[in-house]
Order: sequence, then C-alpha cells, then structure tokens
Amino acid sequence: MTNVGDSVVPSTATGGVVPVEPIAGGVGLSTWRTAARCDDVRVTTPDGRTLFSDDFSDGAGQWSPVTGTGTWAVTDGAYEQTDTTVENTLVRTGDLGSTDYDVTLEATKTAGDEGFLVGFGVQSGGDHHWWNLGGWNGTQGAVEKATGGAKEALALEPGTIETGRTYDPRIEVRGTTAETTVITGDPAAENTRESQPVQPVTSTVHGIERVFTRDFPAHSVTFLRIAPR
Repeated sequence: MTNVGDSVVPSTATGGVVPVEPIAGGVGLSTWRTAARCDDVRVTTPDGRTLFSDDFSDGAGQWSPVTGTGTWAVTDGAYEQTDTTVENTLVRTGDLGSTDYDVTLEATKTAGDEGFLVGFGVQSGGDHHWWNLGGWNGTQGAVEKATGGAKEALALEPGTIETGRTYDPRIEVRGTTAETTVITGDPAAENTRESQPVQPVTSTVHGIERVFTRDFPAHSVTFLRIAPR
C-alpha cells in the first residue's frame, strides 16, 4: 500500500441520516442501440399472487412511454422495439403498489450493438432502477440506478447477450434490495480465449426448511450451500 498517512486525526460528522427508500414504482422495458422482443411479462408477490401480467395478446395498452423514443409495437404476439439507433427507449407499467415482488419475462435481442434492459422501481418522472444485460457494446451487465437524470452503477459483471437467443431474466425485489438471475443455457457451449458464454452465477436462496423444493436452471451445475443452525 502506498501513500499511507503518518497519523489519524479524530473527526466527527453531524447531520440527519437519509433513509434508504424501498424500490417502488412500475416495471420497465428498454433497449440501447438495439432491437429486441419482449413477451410474457409477469410480476408476482413472494407468495405467488399476481400483481401484473401481459402476454400482449390484447396489444400494449398497459404500457406507457417514459422517454418517448424508440419504435415500440406489438408484432406476432410480442412487444418489439425495432429502432437500433436510439439510446434508452424506456416504457413502463403503472405503479405495482408493492415493494416485495418478482419480475419475470422472455426477452430476445433481434439486432443492434447491445442487449436489453429490464426496469424495476420505474417512476413516471423517469427515476428508475434497471438491469442492463449486454451493455457497453455487448461486453458487460450491470444493475444501475437513475435519479434526476444522473445514473450510477450498483453492480457490474462481464456478460454478453446473443442475437436471436431468448433469455428469461428474473428480478426479485425485497424492499430496498434486488437480486437478478438470468436462466439460459446451451449444452454445446464452451469457453474460449475470445468468448466466455459459460460463467458462474451466485445468488441467495431464501425459505430453506427441513423440507423444501427448488427449481434449477436447465443445463447447469448447481452448488447449494446451506449453513447449519
């Protein structure tokens, strides 16, 4: 370690503590210089009660534009954004009325430079959290928070989104925290020096009892660590 100080000077700070607000609002969909299709969007409570669902069989009347950019339309039973030149084409649902919920959907990149984005806690004024899959020219994923036009990355990890492959992202929101999981797999995939499609994913499991059930991603190897009580 370099530039270590010679002494520590005591200091104090005063002022109120700013509380962390729960992640409330609607669900969002967006793209960034990419065309993508989204379908079967569902939001449920932890106990399985449906807060929102849309398979776009009746159009996209449950969604409203946030940025007013992009070309969104229902095509062949899916909600599709086709403009590959526009950044941030965010659309949203209405407020969910809950701060504990799970978001699932099917999403497919059809063209463009990056991947797609799944929003949560999206406000009508534009503040939001979102999961950016395949951002930074298709090299990285991130959970980001946007407030008052300023955006910050809360979590980053390498990752790509392949054109034409359907992904099943899942976001679990619990008050002030969120966990993300994407389930997809190709049994023939293998890592090379140029590409690493197979990567470990770590998540936290809740609800472990003496008897429990859990669904595991297809074509995966799972290590479940259970701490003794």
